[in-house]
Amino acid sequence: FYFTAIDARTISARELLRQMESSRFRDSNPKLAVNVNIHYSAKAPVVKFKFIDDSEKSFDSHQFVCKEIVDAVFIKAMQIDADFEIAGKSAEDLF
Repeated sequence: FYFTAIDARTISARELLRQMESSRFRDSNPKLAVNVNIHYSAKAPVVKFKFIDDSEKSFDSHQFVCKEIVDAVFIKAMQIDADFEIAGKSAEDLF
């Protein structure tokens, strides 16, 4: 997460951060790492995800509502899971 705390464009980023730091997310994925960079500049808010396969997905969060970001990340995670299954691998093998 990279955003200015008082910028109105950060609504989706702040809501997503709130959800990601909830006990529900932490309990279901204890290896989840959340990095937050709060700045005081005019730069657009960015939410960036790095997945287990080292792929990345970034969002200008002011262009998306929180649910759209969550849905896109879920779809990407499901694709990675399917790719691992097809290759006969498990995400647990990486740890």
